[in-house]
Parts: sequence; structure tokens; C-alpha cells
Amino acid sequence: MTVLKILYVVALLVYLAVTALAFYLPQNNYLTLVSSLWPLALVPWLALGLLLFYPLWGMLLSAVLLLALLAYAVAGYHRPVVVVAKPEGALRLLTFNTLYSNTNFSGPRALFTQAEADIAVLLEMRPETPAALNLAAQYPYQHVVGPHPCVQVYSKYPIDRVTVGPRCRGVKLRLLVDGYPLWLVGVHIPGPHQHGQSELRQALFQWLRQLNLVPGAQPVIITGDFNSTPNTPQLKAVVNARHAADVSRTPTWPHPFPLLKIDHTLVGGGIQFLPLQTVAVPGSDHRALVLDVNLASLGAGNP
Repeated sequence: MTVLKILYVVALLVYLAVTALAFYLPQNNYLTLVSSLWPLALVPWLALGLLLFYPLWGMLLSAVLLLALLAYAVAGYHRPVVVVAKPEGALRLLTFNTLYSNTNFSGPRALFTQAEADIAVLLEMRPETPAALNLAAQYPYQHVVGPHPCVQVYSKYPIDRVTVGPRCRGVKLRLLVDGYPLWLVGVHIPGPHQHGQSELRQALFQWLRQLNLVPGAQPVIITGDFNSTPNTPQLKAVVNARHAADVSRTPTWPHPFPLLKIDHTLVGGGIQFLPLQTVAVPGSDHRALVLDVNLASLGAGNP
């Protein structure tokens, strides 16, 4: 047992050293995973240490935690869609990864019914999803290049100045909200674990950093599935380059027990907003993001 304890301590120190270096080395898929997932990775390390140094308490605590997680996960599959009502004088933005394999549209229908969103950024859309959700009747203005993996935008406000990102997994457009321009960027970035997608992932992050947006000049919202935690260096670089604030606060994936915050909404240009809602939606492995923006702040950000 003493040898195991020594090996554990050495392995933990090596892991912590690699994690620290991962933030400063040129990013590849493996270093991105290490640098972005380190808070979650500490949990099994701590659990293993507890089992090694305090076996009885470690087993009891592990059993209690596993039972609690199982109960929470089971309850999550049956949790109804609940969205706080839209405040008066607010513009509501919905961002949702529908999960391409999902053919049960009852959850997304409930989401759209309750959210009453003015703008929707939708990812992993099946060809039949728009008709199943009756999106054409709700949103007269649309940006639809194609189904998954393209980003789709549905709006109650006019859309113009559209720029499509790499492989249509990103889109920048301007919305005219009561006569005031609002720049909206939607993205769906491949995960660092996806084989053969590293170049596209880097290209999308570079596209976000180099977008032709004047910092602070006009209101802008960047939203979507980044497949990146807040610790990911590439995401931090986008936040800094865009002079934006990441308003996401809670984990969004995987449903029904979200552990990672990989869906994000970045806000800049003087926009005032209420706390972001994350909404569990049966059928998808992602939680939806619901952001309420103060309409008056759009006018203030457009002198």
C-alpha cells in the first residue's frame, strides 16, 4: 500500500505539472483537453487519494455520491421544460443544440412555446426539424444554408450583412432591432476529441478572433456550442479579442447531468442583460441558453 501511495503522489504531481504547462504550450487536441478539463479531472484524483489514504471513508463517500448522481440523472430524464417568462422590454435570444440524432420533437416544441424567443440560433438541425417546430410561421426572417452541421438563425427582426464562416459552422449577421443594429454571431465548433476536426476547430476560433467588428462600437452577441470549457485557451483568446464578457455561468453538457460548460454566450458593446438561463430539454444532450437583453441598451450602444 505504501508503494501505491508513493506512485499516486508522483502521478498526481506529474499530472499537475503537465496541466500547468498545457496553458502555455501551442495548443493541440490533447493539450486542449488537459487544459480545459482540469477542474473535472481533479475529482477522480481526489477520490482515488481518499480511497488510498482513508479506505473506509472513501468507500462510503464514493457510494453516497454515486447514488446521488444516479438519482439526479434519472430525475433529469423526466424533468419538464421550464423557462422563466420573458420580462417586459426585453429581447430574448435562444441558443440550442437540438442533437442531430433526436427525432422526438416534444421537448424542443415545449422549449419554443415557453421561451417565446425573438431570435433563435439552432445547431445540429435535422432536415425535418424546422417544419416539426413550425419555425417558418414564428420567424419571418431566417438564415438557413442547410441542415447539420450548418448554423441556422431564425428571427422576428430583419437580417442583413450575412457572412458565413468555415464550412457553414459559423455565421455573422446584422439584425435591425427597432431600427438599431445588433451584430449576432452563431458558431458550432467541433470538440478537441473529434478525429479529423482539429484544423476546422482552429479555423473557427481564428475566424471568431478576426471578425470585422469594431470593439465596443456596436452591440454584439457571440453564441453557440464551442465544445470548450471557460479554461480553454482558444476561447479565452476570443473573449479577449472581442472585448466581450462570457455570461454563461452553469454547466450545459451532458444532459441529464451536466458537468461541463461548453455552450457559451459572449456579450459586448454595452449590452445590458439579465442572468442567463440554462434550460433542460428532453431529447438533447445540451441545455438550451436563454438570454434576455434590455432593448433600451441596444439604442444606447448605437449613438
